[in-house]
Amino acid sequence: MKINNIKSKLHGAMSTAKSATLIMFAAAALLTSCDQENEGAIYEPTFQNVSFVTSGQSLQTSESTLTVPVELSRAITNGTYTANLVFDDGGSGATLSSNSVTFGNGEGMATAYVNFSNLTPGDTYTVTLQLDDATAATADTITKSQVATKTTVTVSCQYTWTAVATGTYTYAQFFEGDDSGLTLYQADQNSKVYKITNWGYGVDFQFSFNDDGTITVADQPIGYVHSSYGAVYVCDLVDYVGGTSYGYSFFDSANNIYYFAVVYYVSAGVFGYGYETFTITSSAAKANAPQAPQAIARAQALDPTELGLKTLNFDKVELKK
Repeated sequence: MKINNIKSKLHGAMSTAKSATLIMFAAAALLTSCDQENEGAIYEPTFQNVSFVTSGQSLQTSESTLTVPVELSRAITNGTYTANLVFDDGGSGATLSSNSVTFGNGEGMATAYVNFSNLTPGDTYTVTLQLDDATAATADTITKSQVATKTTVTVSCQYTWTAVATGTYTYAQFFEGDDSGLTLYQADQNSKVYKITNWGYGVDFQFSFNDDGTITVADQPIGYVHSSYGAVYVCDLVDYVGGTSYGYSFFDSANNIYYFAVVYYVSAGVFGYGYETFTITSSAAKANAPQAPQAIARAQALDPTELGLKTLNFDKVELKK
């Protein structure tokens, strides 16, 4: 009796296991069938899909002439194809070597060339290249959003520099402390343009003399990225507030000290503003600049509400080089 019961239980278990196995095979077959049904045709381009390889590029040069290659690609490489271009020199005087590029048979890449000439140090030039309407229309609907039909080329003509002095920069408005042994350079192509290298968090601090002898500090990054506000910038206080009534930057030639009226800022507001100094510790060419001790006194007493500035709470940053 016990044996029959055991046989009966074994038979039932085997039937259950067999049924489960059949169900599993059926499910697997169904999934396989579904996968096969859901497989679509692999995308094959049917048009040229001509595109600029990048949407823009920026270059620097100290030369007066420069030729910049601009690469284009296409999806189909069978046969030759000519893509027509529309060029805007942006007032730079630059030219395009040809208003079209031709892809050779079997080639997926072609190159256009932009020629810059008579570049002036300190100036920046931007040109734009576009595919003409007929060429742009060769994009498949499925890839249209990925095709770059326009690109820009920006060239900055850099100065060459000559070291003229060394000195100590005293920070007060964002960084704090003295930064000694910094080198002051003068632009070879423009005697009114200067820079201090390895300033702040390892960047160049550029400024220039105006015709009246005052100084303008260029709008530039300081090399420091704030954890909440992003990259921090510095510029001349005069430019930031739109007037000189609160002090201006100048050179005290009698004592060989540069006084920079600066503001440290991000898009959300300003951190600190007022005067910082660069004291020459080696010989340097004298500059004809107005003396303005009253400007210093005025700047040190500035009220942010009077200037209409939105100040941000922060702890001054220790220099790390």
